Amino acid sequence: MKLRDTGLTAQDIKDKVNRYMIETYERFDFLAETAKDQYVYDENGEAYLDFYAGIAVNSAGNCNEKVVAAVRDQVGDIMHTFNYPYTIPQDLLAE
Repeated sequence: MKLRDTGLTAQDIKDKVNRYMIETYERFDFLAETAKDQYVYDENGEAYLDFYAGIAVNSAGNCNEKVVAAVRDQVGDIMHTFNYPYTIPQDLLAE
């Protein structure tokens, strides 16, 4: 979702976050609007080098074509499951 489509300003978004979300960590003072490979872009198109792997996730970059295609393909079968059944992608990845 793009900021221009919301009718809000970046400050409006920050204010909503401060009002409705529990602060568990200090945020960076920019609005991440899009991402591609190793960069995250704010609402003005300013690029930020993304050194973070996320919290409890992997570091596959952002919107890498191969990763996006693999995710789109997989969510058509199973989006999420627990570790009790065997799943083909999990087993192949573990190998």
